[in-house]
Amino acid sequence: MDATRIVVISPSGELGTALSGEFSGSSFDVMEVRPGPALVKVLRRDRPRIAVIDRIDERLEAAQLEIALLKEFCPGVIIIARSDHSSEADASIVEQGIFYYAAAAPVDELIRVIHAAARAAGRQREQRV
Repeated sequence: MDATRIVVISPSGELGTALSGEFSGSSFDVMEVRPGPALVKVLRRDRPRIAVIDRIDERLEAAQLEIALLKEFCPGVIIIARSDHSSEADASIVEQGIFYYAAAAPVDELIRVIHAAARAAGRQREQRV
């Protein structure tokens, strides 16, 4: 069985590093990409099943664009959005059909959510077959 590809879009790189360490040697393949032009290249090449977008509260418009790109290049991708603190502006992200929105979520909570997302991705795959 192929590894479940996860792309972590994070301006600082800290979240991707933490998740890579947590999933090392598992059935998950974690790729980190900084916001910007490299994202399109990663999406075209790697076709992740799960995406984690970090710090949406600091960069709301960029996060909205990233969600649109994910949906265009990777139909069926499961998107998790994370912010450092909740705000009313973040509600527009939730309306874009993401799987989970986490305000100030620690890494261990994200790990649980990623496992749930992987189960959901597996069910999606089974339904298509």
